Amino acid sequence: MTRTALSTCDSRAAARRRPALTVVGLWLAGLLGAVFLLAEPARAAAWPQEAPACARDFGDLSGGIVLGEAHPVTWQLTAETGRSLSRFFVSEQYPSWVAVAGVEADVDGAAVSVYHEMGAAGEVAPGLTPHRFVFWEPDTGWLDLHLAPGQTLTVRYTVASDEAGTFAPDYDGWCGLLDGETGAGGWDDAVPLLSFHSTPVVLDEVAIRDGGGFLELAWTLNDDGEDPVFRLQRGGPDPWLSQPLPGAQWQGPGAYVWKDATAEPGRLYHYWLALLDAGGGVQLFLPLGAAELAAPEHVYRLQPAYPNPFNPTTMLRFSLDAERRIELAVHDARGRRLRRLAAGAWAAGEHALVWDGRDEGGRALPSGVYFARLAVERQPAQVIRLTLVR
Repeated sequence: MTRTALSTCDSRAAARRRPALTVVGLWLAGLLGAVFLLAEPARAAAWPQEAPACARDFGDLSGGIVLGEAHPVTWQLTAETGRSLSRFFVSEQYPSWVAVAGVEADVDGAAVSVYHEMGAAGEVAPGLTPHRFVFWEPDTGWLDLHLAPGQTLTVRYTVASDEAGTFAPDYDGWCGLLDGETGAGGWDDAVPLLSFHSTPVVLDEVAIRDGGGFLELAWTLNDDGEDPVFRLQRGGPDPWLSQPLPGAQWQGPGAYVWKDATAEPGRLYHYWLALLDAGGGVQLFLPLGAAELAAPEHVYRLQPAYPNPFNPTTMLRFSLDAERRIELAVHDARGRRLRRLAAGAWAAGEHALVWDGRDEGGRALPSGVYFARLAVERQPAQVIRLTLVR
């Protein structure tokens, strides 16, 4: 595992020019930084002072991180009023089996020097190894670089592992100043889950189609010697917030088809295959894609009344695509129900009812404007206008 990585110069050459920072070295460096600061004009602390402040991005983790492959990590911090990079550092912690490499930094695209230094396991948190990225010039000491208001400091590096495991970075990550002054705070994002796995399971031939009342999913898993146990899950774009679909669990490679009859029309669903370990926990997610079930074009229809205006009766016609529970009622202009004409389960097809201009008690209603409202289960109601002329 590489212990030190530099973004702008070769690490071995830099090591010859400058020993690794030790406790004494840090003390001397802090003293040197203090001298530099005393010699320059006073500046207001310009980093955001209330944690969390640093934005951290681990990219797409939905498929897990393949063993031996480098996965990108980026964090950013924007200066509020302008700030020197002298004495500034970023700290992150990973298990000892996670390697950090390829460290580089820039300010609005212009490269700056940054040194990666790795501490001892358990130094800050049990079981974790601290990684610190310090802004330092090997020949001149602390960077004499100032950020203007609104400029963004970005640090990029990669994480990789040759050992399978899962790790959730918490808020131990920090950015601040080496001498212990109030720094810029902690991370401002949700805790991701880094899963390093080696599996030849490949998702192939994925298709999702609207079957008219259900969504049909089809996919194939390769057969490269694995015998995976997996289940189908449904939810939003974050697989870790998705929920298992009842009965949708299988084992082994092959071609699979699943009909999601519980999908609701007009709602976008994201589907995931969750690969499970021996204990039933999720190792990683394979994305199947997202789809939306279209609503039927003609679930029901309430047609215009005839005649309208009317006296003393009018005909109300409506159609249903299938047997459904309905309510057809007449309301006044204030929304009060005056007469219920139909309720309960009605068969598919065309239907016609007569309204005689009377309320539930059989009393004749006066001339005026009324409204017929047809409500069908799990559908928005339809309303038409009626005019009674006595």
